[in-house]
Amino acid sequence: MLFTVHRRRAWSLIAGCLAALSAIEGAGVHLALAPHAPVVAWVLTAGSISMIAWLVDDARALARGGVTVDARGVQLAIGRRWRGALPWHAIDRVERISARPPRAPELVRAGVLGADLMVHLRAPCELRGPGGVRRRARRVALAIDDVDGFAAAIAPHLG
Repeated sequence: MLFTVHRRRAWSLIAGCLAALSAIEGAGVHLALAPHAPVVAWVLTAGSISMIAWLVDDARALARGGVTVDARGVQLAIGRRWRGALPWHAIDRVERISARPPRAPELVRAGVLGADLMVHLRAPCELRGPGGVRRRARRVALAIDDVDGFAAAIAPHLG
């Protein structure tokens, strides 16, 4: 069962606004710098285009992915951000949270614009993050659009 992670927090709208503003600002900066420093203008324009492409790609990846509950456990495909598997035997408990969790060595904040749930693990699981980063997590903070449905889907597996 797939649970989305981007709808309730309207990440697609935010990413679209950021991309549009970056395009407008990038064009203005390019036009202002091009007569005086054309190389700098093109480098900054390339950076803006790269960021816009990343935002669009991330929004599309979030729409295609999410958090899947299946026979093996909880599978994470959080856009271009975090990927990994949390097998049932490694999950200790899942609790709702209302505040942003503080930074901690074995905590992965995989939520989009915050978190609703904290998955506590008995054993560390390796997650892959942006740019190929690998983190061993004992806790994973998630933002799930249907928190109640997710809780119902995992309840039979946690005993």
